[in-house]
Amino acid sequence: MSQVLILGAGFVSGPLVSYLSRKNYSLTVASHLIHEAEAVADKYTDVTPILLDVADRDALMAQVKRHDLVVSFVPFAYHEYVAEACLEAAKHLVTASYETEQMRTFHDEALAKNICIVNEIGLDPGIDHLSAMQVFDDIIEAGSELDSFVSWCGGIPAPSANNNPLGYKFSWSPKSVLLALLNDAKYINNGKSQVIPEEQLLLNTEQVQFSESLTLEGYPNRDSTNYVERYDIGHAKKVLRGTLRYQGFAEILQSCKELQMLDQQKTVAKQWAGKSWTDYITSKSPGSLDNFLEQKPSLVTQALNWLGITNHSAIIGSTETMLDAFCELLISKLTYAEDEADMVVMQHQFTSTTASGETEFRTSSLILEGDPQGFSAMAKTVGTPAAIMVDMILTGQVSQKGVILPLSKEIYVPMLAELAKEGIHLTESISINA
Repeated sequence: MSQVLILGAGFVSGPLVSYLSRKNYSLTVASHLIHEAEAVADKYTDVTPILLDVADRDALMAQVKRHDLVVSFVPFAYHEYVAEACLEAAKHLVTASYETEQMRTFHDEALAKNICIVNEIGLDPGIDHLSAMQVFDDIIEAGSELDSFVSWCGGIPAPSANNNPLGYKFSWSPKSVLLALLNDAKYINNGKSQVIPEEQLLLNTEQVQFSESLTLEGYPNRDSTNYVERYDIGHAKKVLRGTLRYQGFAEILQSCKELQMLDQQKTVAKQWAGKSWTDYITSKSPGSLDNFLEQKPSLVTQALNWLGITNHSAIIGSTETMLDAFCELLISKLTYAEDEADMVVMQHQFTSTTASGETEFRTSSLILEGDPQGFSAMAKTVGTPAAIMVDMILTGQVSQKGVILPLSKEIYVPMLAELAKEGIHLTESISINA
């Protein structure tokens, strides 16, 4: 029986353990908080919870050596540290996080050790790679040429839980979501690289329709140009990847940015600790606050009122930055109730020219709601692909070795089929204009 070490006992570990336990693996769930590891392990046989600090090199090495494969669901800053331990012990490694430049430097050693180090096998990145590569290959095999690729993904409340003005809720710290709004976006348009400055990011939204009853908005991610080489689509005239939210989210957060609620200066936060958000945004609004809000859609005023920002009820906490204080406010207001479900949404949009000169439009869409009594949609779509990757490696289905991404047909064909069996399936639509 193969031994799998799972580092981290957060919400994405549950679906991974659930899947692998059905495959009769011996699993060890390690966490620096033993009660979290026990909570994941207690539902299953052949799952052992242990206390482990991954920063403790000796303790980490001892556990890595005892297992055949390691799954790292710890914070991404530790992945390279874990990878070094796996290289030393010649053990496979799977993560759902983005592949870093440092991780890529491990390729030759991983090849020499005959092991796989697989990154980016969750939802986004992960399922997005699998589903996009399948269509890219279909287009090539049909003798067509890709003209445009636009990919959207997001985690949002299910419609039944979409009950606040922002149309959003958090199941973990919102800081990464807010920090992403402070970066420029880079993408390919008309065959050339274009940059959207961060101050204009949320002003560049597109409507993304899934059905007559579900139309969302999307805004660009940080750097879509990286995927041109990765996907081998250098001939595409447009390449853009973005984030999906309910309509209105971008307008509200743009106003929050303009009111400097995402400020990261430590001196500013110290000055305003214990005072009201109303006093703060009044001091930051260009002109009077009333004039500022009059120039915005009513949904902005509604959202700020609901958050308690305009009526002196919301107080700024003692944090390092105003962004951190805003995170605290959002956590207090935008959390899921026990009976509420999240939802994962993804849509790829492909435009290609067929061999006969026709224009083909294709979309691949995923909508998956979570189970309030089971796993969230986000946990399932991150943990399940990683689990399938573990099984594929340990059963000899992956011939590639070294530091790899899930881009090959050898990986995406069986994995998409297995994901469909687990209820994670993209639906496709195709239309052709002569």
